[in-house]
Amino acid sequence: MFFHLPIENQIKHHQQEYYDAISKSHQEGSSTTFIEFMLDMIFAPLKN
Repeated sequence: MFFHLPIENQIKHHQQEYYDAISKSHQEGSSTTFIEFMLDMIFAPLKN
């Protein structure tokens, strides 16, 4: 099922948010923000 999800396209369309999530995770010393961002990117195409 996940094989057909356009994750790369999602990230490309939300590129600044992607970099912001990486930066915030780095500043916080926790991957939570980045993981939440990636889960949102995976979930978005499933809602359609």
